[in-house]
Amino acid sequence: MDIKEYYRLAKIEDSHWWYRSVHRLVIGEVIGQSTKAGPYFARPGLIRILDAGCGTGGLTEQLSGLGSTVGIDISGLALGLKPHLKARYVNGSINDLPFADKSFNLITCISVFYHRQVSDKKAAAEIFRVLKNGGKAIFIIPAFQWAFGSHDRAVHAARRYSMSSATALLKNAGFTIIKARYIFGMIFPEFVIKRFLDKIGVSNKMISDLAELPSWLNWIFELVCRFENWLAKWVKLPFGSSIYIVIEKP
Repeated sequence: MDIKEYYRLAKIEDSHWWYRSVHRLVIGEVIGQSTKAGPYFARPGLIRILDAGCGTGGLTEQLSGLGSTVGIDISGLALGLKPHLKARYVNGSINDLPFADKSFNLITCISVFYHRQVSDKKAAAEIFRVLKNGGKAIFIIPAFQWAFGSHDRAVHAARRYSMSSATALLKNAGFTIIKARYIFGMIFPEFVIKRFLDKIGVSNKMISDLAELPSWLNWIFELVCRFENWLAKWVKLPFGSSIYIVIEKP
């Protein structure tokens, strides 16, 4: 990412509606899965968790309350911008994870595969390698190549994905898909309008979507996302700005 984007991320990650919604979704998934039988959680406190592409560590710190957690990111700057009190952090690439085979019960990977410095096929293979048999991984992957815009340029993205291309990537790496759905669908019209303005040059600047919003608007977006996640128990939306995927290693 542009250096300025790391500073923006560190400043707003704990309060911005998008990150709060993602963190709530992921933590809820982990806690929900932990109640099921199998090796997902061998025993409370003994699970080993990897946050691959952890950025400034907002999600990593929250995951550390659920097990022994490691965050890895290619940017040493990102790793040093916020105090890290609970998890362990490693400066390294998701393309070549510096961990032994079958090291982790759970891996999270949030908006990482689409970056320029990431080979999505190598990264998927590496996550498969370091995940234990029966372990699970949670991915959030930006959706729709036609939606490539100023945010993607600012964070040095190379691509966005369709549902079919994202799931095929993970299946080809050897994973079994447990869940796959679009997210942020209820605010998708706002997302489409912004990308349209990018396309016609109205807002086509090298700046990401990591903007501080008025507190009331931030609260409304977060509330809408909470409702959407509740609704997802019964309804899958046919669109959204990101794809949410949970996989298992056989």
